[in-house]
Amino acid sequence: MPFRRVLLVVWGVRETRNSRKKTVKKKDQNMQNAVSTTPSEFAKYIVLLWQGREQVTLFPFSVRHAEVLRYMRRECPEIRAISAGFYIAEGDTVWCHGGSESLNLSCRPDEDRQAIEAFLDSPDREQWDLTQLSAEARAEAREELAEANR
Repeated sequence: MPFRRVLLVVWGVRETRNSRKKTVKKKDQNMQNAVSTTPSEFAKYIVLLWQGREQVTLFPFSVRHAEVLRYMRRECPEIRAISAGFYIAEGDTVWCHGGSESLNLSCRPDEDRQAIEAFLDSPDREQWDLTQLSAEARAEAREELAEANR
């Protein structure tokens, strides 16, 4: 499903053949207004059981859920995945959906949403948010490359 269509589905657009253009155009304008005022986050997540408590980890779409869990288990074999899926955060609103085919887990929409909302404002985010870590690594690599090419 194309990314734009995913956003429309998440935002609740009801498309019909007769009213599609009008509805989509109106929703597109609403989305542009929302996106221009608040940054959005789109990523995958896993809720883990670690040291007796649930811990969220976020990571880019390009990485499979099973790869992240396998990597984490190398460092901490007792980690167990409880749920997994995809999330979108827009301002104060968080949506969770789907699941992980590679882990054979579903999301728990309400519980995961609450866990992700708490996580996004948590000091733990620095250690568990692989989307931020990968963005920082890409930025540093670009800077190093730019300096090397000067």
